[in-house]
Amino acid sequence: MSVLAVSTDPVEGGDFITRWKWKTNPNSRPIQGSLRVSVNEVHASDRAALAEIHALHYLLEVREIHGENRLGTDMRVCLSSSAVRKALLKGSLKVHGTGKAESAAVGAAATFLATKYFEATYEVQRWKDEEPKAVEPEMHLSLGPRFPRVELQCGLLNRPVQITRHAMHRWVGRISEGLDRYSENDLSKIPDARWTKAWRTLAGVLNHKGLLRADLLPEVARKYQQRYGMSCVYLHFSDAMAVFVLADGPQGLDLVTVTKTNPHTPILSQQRFMVGQQIKTSRGTIDTP
Repeated sequence: MSVLAVSTDPVEGGDFITRWKWKTNPNSRPIQGSLRVSVNEVHASDRAALAEIHALHYLLEVREIHGENRLGTDMRVCLSSSAVRKALLKGSLKVHGTGKAESAAVGAAATFLATKYFEATYEVQRWKDEEPKAVEPEMHLSLGPRFPRVELQCGLLNRPVQITRHAMHRWVGRISEGLDRYSENDLSKIPDARWTKAWRTLAGVLNHKGLLRADLLPEVARKYQQRYGMSCVYLHFSDAMAVFVLADGPQGLDLVTVTKTNPHTPILSQQRFMVGQQIKTSRGTIDTP
């Protein structure tokens, strides 16, 4: 298992220094370096945690220290911030679709770790100095008022889309595992690898020619609008019997939830469904958003 370790400390002037090291296996000599992270003053609290998340974003998304397109498979991430660890608690993510972040800011900033890199293991660990194989020069990063987003491109809408924790949870439970409404919430027994597979599958589906815009039955659409706002957009992927609900978030378009169609409880406008041996068109019901 590869290991990425980070340790973040404040320095004079209000910035933070994040030391990092990367080991291809626990017994190898590391590549290491440091990142000086400045955090915009709009972030009044949890500044060290946000600096650490920003450093992880650089290492995984820009530097690609773990390799291109690898995601979190077979990777352990050692943190210095317990606030970041709480935002990534697998038990909460698998049962509630959320972590236990102490603040909304930390939760929002860590979204990419809880979705794209879900399969990695996260733990808090003291920094241990080691003889490095190589040392990279210090880089300076700046976290502005907005957090960097890790997004997937949606070809149909020609826009990037952020995948929320809740949407990943619903895709894994409802679509990947095919669970019913009584068992779809508790995914604690589902292997972590299913989230990696979900990310890769969603990347393909969002650019699939079979993905189409959809209209929902008025009473069904109303439920989503009440929860996610009037900006909701609905996309239907019939191959997986999936309906995607997207809505404008604070920083862009988010995939907020996924539901599943079936012929007995229609949610699409003019969707056909079964009554006994007959196919009819009528109103439908919907799963919990």
